[in-house]
Amino acid sequence: MAERSERGRSVFVYRVGSGAGVQDVISVMEHEWVSKNGLPTEAILGMIRRPRGFGDDVSPDKFEENPGFVRFLHELISEHVIELGQVARGAIGQDGARIYLVDGRTTRQGGEVALQDVIGMVAVDDGRPVAGSYQPNPAHRLYTADGFFVLPPELESVLRREILARGGQS
Repeated sequence: MAERSERGRSVFVYRVGSGAGVQDVISVMEHEWVSKNGLPTEAILGMIRRPRGFGDDVSPDKFEENPGFVRFLHELISEHVIELGQVARGAIGQDGARIYLVDGRTTRQGGEVALQDVIGMVAVDDGRPVAGSYQPNPAHRLYTADGFFVLPPELESVLRREILARGGQS
């Protein structure tokens, strides 16, 4: 196990054995928790393709996202996005608009945000986010040259709580 921390996101690299052989995977969960509970799909961000050495040479071009985690992440966001303070504040005075949920790792230079840093969007009607209107951005990436994804603190706590609830169910 190796730990990496980039721009507000700590991740952990684990070497695991599977039907495909030995593989290095990246998780948001700490070693102590993983040793007790295992690694449910929802806790694995992705795999490292062709690693040279354990925990070395982790880069976006060698990272393959775990579709199970991506699905899980967007389901959680869909369920909780209208509860986010930043979304509610952005919706004030808006009608028939969309609010974009931007990854916290973005540098936002000049107000422009790279498409890979837009997590998704939610519709706004009459100054309020519309329940069930969240749409994930398929171009969003969990890991880019700017680091691993960073959620608003409210969503980060939901993600962590839901992963903890799945511990031992893998």
